Amino acid sequence: MFIVVFDNNAVYSSKDFGRNWSRLPNKELYDAKYITTIPQDDSKKIKLASYGLSVQNNSLKEKHFCPYYVREISTISLPFAAKHTVKLTPENKLYFDKIELGKDSVQSIKIENTGNRTFVIGDVRIVPANSETSDLDFSVKKYDNSISVYSSGSMEISFSPKTAGEKIAYLYIANNSETEEIVYELSGNGVFIEFSELQASKTELRWDYTENSEESNFFNEFSISLTNIGNIPLNITNCEIVPILNGTNPKDFTVDIVNKLPVEIGTKEVVKMNVSISLQDTITYAREASLVLYNTGKQPEYKISLVVIGDEVYHGSVVFIENSEVFSYPYPNPCKNNIKTSVLLMEPEYYSIDLYDISGNKINTVYTGYGIVGSNEININFENIAAGNYYLLLNLGDKHYLNKITKQ
Repeated sequence: MFIVVFDNNAVYSSKDFGRNWSRLPNKELYDAKYITTIPQDDSKKIKLASYGLSVQNNSLKEKHFCPYYVREISTISLPFAAKHTVKLTPENKLYFDKIELGKDSVQSIKIENTGNRTFVIGDVRIVPANSETSDLDFSVKKYDNSISVYSSGSMEISFSPKTAGEKIAYLYIANNSETEEIVYELSGNGVFIEFSELQASKTELRWDYTENSEESNFFNEFSISLTNIGNIPLNITNCEIVPILNGTNPKDFTVDIVNKLPVEIGTKEVVKMNVSISLQDTITYAREASLVLYNTGKQPEYKISLVVIGDEVYHGSVVFIENSEVFSYPYPNPCKNNIKTSVLLMEPEYYSIDLYDISGNKINTVYTGYGIVGSNEININFENIAAGNYYLLLNLGDKHYLNKITKQ
């Protein structure tokens, strides 16, 4: 007869076989029960101790034979019964409600490993369950195919209905749990909603009329494709050029679609529109306007930006001009942090330098001072200025001079 004691102090005793175990020297062995916890590995080596009576002293005539026992330590590999269970949330069904045709909705299934070994997903597949559901309505975007003990993962399901109606499908998850193939229901409704929406191939047109640009000789006219991305016809009822920057004349731009209004654009149909520039003033200062296309779609006032980049900036009734002798070209240009420039004065006087963006909006005054006769060198800090194109404007009495600068 023997008693086995595990290394975690849990105890298993053999059958009594008529012996009185209360006489053993270790009273704990008499009361002990097998309470060891199953290991979480597939198998685990454990130590056990065997207790037995000595053959030499195993005599019924002896009143107390318990002091004479032997103890042997050995190691065995103990297999255990693996527990393969998993919990899904939502439990057994994912509902997507009503989704507009052409739209996409994504939901997640939470997967919790409640077993004592790694949960592994071998394969997933989706099978339509009614005649209104196609193979493309539901799809598995991504999932965690291996989830360790006491951990959780997820599976993302996408619903993008191709036709209207109730959609039902079953998600089959092949895995190594007690349920070798989990069956999960997916459902939703595809809804057809009538709409029309205008979309242009370009939303901003730019003409560069600066002195060193070659673009002014080309691309005076832009061709734009107008598309109806909706599912019912769209009508362009009117168009208008709205000036944004002072000095901009609506007649600076010509839109050929004006003579064709109203214009109907069918579903997925494309209509060409040409926009050209025809400046009403020979002075090439910056101009900016919005071309507004009034239509029956989701964006009833669809806007396209029209921008003219010039060497001069219109500011009220004042036009700034370039003169490198009075206001020297800044260096370095393009710049990163700081620039140097100079102002040539014929007599001592106060002057200031302002910074404008490319559209003629004043950002701040970067220098104010009193100059002497001759060349006055100036350092300007551009460290906190965002990258882009700017104008430096010198205010000298009633005269104004301009330099263009690029911040990298």
